Amino acid sequence: MLRPLTILILSLASAEAIEIRNYSPAQHDRFVTGTNGTQLNPDAYYVSSRYTGIGYATQGADARQYTLVTPQHVLFAKHFVLGLGTNIRFLNASGQEFNRTTISSTDVPNGSGGVADAIILKLNSPLPTDQGITPFPYLNLSRERQYYNIDLTTFGQSRRAGRGRISSFSDFSDEAIDTTRTYTFTYNTLAGNQDDAYFVTGDSGSPSFALVNDRPALVGLHLAAGTTPNSQINTDTFVPRYADAINTLLAPEGYQLIPANPDAVNLAAEITNAPLRQADLSTLKITLTNSSGNTATNPRLTLVFPTEAIPIGISTPGWISENPSPGDYRLRSAALGKNSAATATITYSSVPSVDEIAIQATHSSDGSPSITETFSLPVVETFGGFVSALPLKGELDDPDLDGIGNLLEYAFGGIPGINSNLAEGGYPLAPQSSGENGLTFTFARRSDSAQRDLTYETEFSDSLEGASWSTTLPPQATVSSTPFDPDIAGFEQVIVTIPTAPPERIFVRVKVTLAE
Repeated sequence: MLRPLTILILSLASAEAIEIRNYSPAQHDRFVTGTNGTQLNPDAYYVSSRYTGIGYATQGADARQYTLVTPQHVLFAKHFVLGLGTNIRFLNASGQEFNRTTISSTDVPNGSGGVADAIILKLNSPLPTDQGITPFPYLNLSRERQYYNIDLTTFGQSRRAGRGRISSFSDFSDEAIDTTRTYTFTYNTLAGNQDDAYFVTGDSGSPSFALVNDRPALVGLHLAAGTTPNSQINTDTFVPRYADAINTLLAPEGYQLIPANPDAVNLAAEITNAPLRQADLSTLKITLTNSSGNTATNPRLTLVFPTEAIPIGISTPGWISENPSPGDYRLRSAALGKNSAATATITYSSVPSVDEIAIQATHSSDGSPSITETFSLPVVETFGGFVSALPLKGELDDPDLDGIGNLLEYAFGGIPGINSNLAEGGYPLAPQSSGENGLTFTFARRSDSAQRDLTYETEFSDSLEGASWSTTLPPQATVSSTPFDPDIAGFEQVIVTIPTAPPERIFVRVKVTLAE
């Protein structure tokens, strides 16, 4: 006859916690140094380094076990939870400690107007997954009956672990706990596997896991225990039953539970933008597309910018954006629907004066691999960029005192801020003229002048008076362009030829205007 189940909170101080048939510290303890261990046990049969996501309370004598399900959230039993401000310690495989405190709690609804015996606790800051503290997925099978006879690795409050096997499902409730879907596994007191385990008072909230592709997957949280002749009955809250409810609660923070068996998805990133121009206010867009017929769970997009080209901000509607360090943006969402896309808008208040901006983009989800690619975006030089480092930035200003204003330096290939009559390519910076019977007038012109909104006009006059200047070519005069010899990247040489001396004197000039 089944004796009444005992809720495992009745005594808050149990010296040993979970009982194991042939208990051996080397076989079953998670740490080599006992309850307050600082080193994982390399000989534990369940491979203790897989379980860095189990944190433990550092206060009190019971060392309750908390199960990390996102970088910033743990699950625990509602009936046994300590108050907010509890310090929870995690330990990575190298023995490094990470301490977090609980700052908020959220009850998990049971679907019938009450709350299940499960609670979500938010930590004061995320755990560093890149340093070996790994959140657990949950075992997502399509039907409850598929969980029968699954082998479990089940932990107790003293951070030892043993074995169980799911044998039945039922709804549990009493005067302290609303209806909660649970499963049980039985410990035979007469015979069984050497690792078989059963709960004792104080084990509430500790987790049970199945192993999926060598990765632990959360199945339950300890709720109660009872006895029958020759048996100990162990009862866990069945976490997969509440996955949808938990996901709804986590979604506003850009998380959902990680499925142990995620649907395969296909993600791709693409950047689109108008040409970037130095010193301009500009935006560009990066789009993450899910082209598969399955929803992508926990999609992530990380963007890393070079130090000299960090934007003022990134906006992605419906996504959470974090900026842990300059130039490093972490974007996350709970889900990206099938055959859909999300777009991040990257804003520059002033595009930096560089030739290109290389953006490293890494995307991933539960059902797709992590893929990193670099987008190299060309940047068009502008007058604003050309003078950005100069103390005097006006078109007519001459901060290097070489007699040539900023705009003409820009148009003819000068070196800003350096007093020189030579252009960067080594040719004379100012226009040149030569000839005896005829006249040859030459100057440098940017080959992409139209893209830069630069206009070069050759004008002629016979008197130098203001109204006398005209763009009309003298008789037989020609204008042509040719590459420099040797070639100078970005510039061409303009040649104005007047083959015979005109009857009157003639003056030639080049007029440069900027419509930027």
